[in-house]
Amino acid sequence: MMAKRELDLVPRVEAVRDERKIQPPVHFSLAEILQHYSESYAAIRNQFVVADQMLQEGNEEACKMILRSQVVLA
Repeated sequence: MMAKRELDLVPRVEAVRDERKIQPPVHFSLAEILQHYSESYAAIRNQFVVADQMLQEGNEEACKMILRSQVVLA
C-alpha cells in the first residue's frame, strides 16, 4: 500500500526580498550619440560593400546571408 502524501498548502511568506537599488539612467551628450550613430552606420555600409563583392564573385548565398543579418540587426 502507498504511503499517504502530504498535500496541505503552507501560507506564502511575502515581502522578504531585499530591496533592489535602482541605478540612475546613463546620460549621453548629443555629440556622443552622433558619434555612436556614425560608427554604426559606417559599419553597416562596410557590410553592404562586402555583400556586393560576394554577389559579384558569384557567391549569392553569402550575399543573402549578410543582407539577412542587416534586417535582423535593424
